[in-house]
Amino acid sequence: AGGREGRIVAVYSAKGGVGRTTIAVNLAAIAAASKSTVVVDADMPFCDVAVMLGVEPRNGLADLTGADLDIERLTAALATHASGVKVLPGPPDPARADAITAPTVVKVMDLLRTVADVTIIDTTCAFDDATLAILEAADEILLVCTPDLAAVKNTKVAQATFKMLGIPEDRIHLVINHASNKAALGVSEIESQLGPAEAVIPEDEQFGRAGAAGELGVVDLPRNPVTKTLSKLAERVSSGGR
Repeated sequence: AGGREGRIVAVYSAKGGVGRTTIAVNLAAIAAASKSTVVVDADMPFCDVAVMLGVEPRNGLADLTGADLDIERLTAALATHASGVKVLPGPPDPARADAITAPTVVKVMDLLRTVADVTIIDTTCAFDDATLAILEAADEILLVCTPDLAAVKNTKVAQATFKMLGIPEDRIHLVINHASNKAALGVSEIESQLGPAEAVIPEDEQFGRAGAAGELGVVDLPRNPVTKTLSKLAERVSSGGR
């Protein structure tokens, strides 16, 4: 893949339980239909991407430390999902998460740009060194928030942190997940606090059940409103919106 310069999309949330991993794996499945796509589980220490996709857990990222990291070692660490998505799992043993440093993550991202058109990285909420390295190197950051006060407050703090880090605003895209007219906050209230949303993903029980059962909603429920919203978002981020 000489000269390939793949795009990297980080999926971040300032609060757990907002559906970040579900968004990451479903976006990857959509992108994989037309582009070579890798999803990376950097949501350490508890990594759920492999479980959610039903692929054999392996050490993945934890095997990619050391100065001799190269394309061969990277591709050997990847698992393949039936959708065509390549999966770089996080370590199943939380104790191994400490081995994954910021320099390791940066090297992995540089290599992934050469082997995949699109890399989607599921991150952790904490602003640790590895997560900061991912956010600073990503071409796009999806900032996932749900319609509740705690999530909005934490997301506002995250936006201020991104600004302090010098991450350009045009790389950061607000995604409101589980939006519904029964939610504590409406979309317009959230946008008045956080700015315009790139995508508003509706609350949907059927899609939620698919995810809980380890199924990919975008594959099994092609006509679902969540699938339609995620398809538009995947097109936007995987092409850079240009």
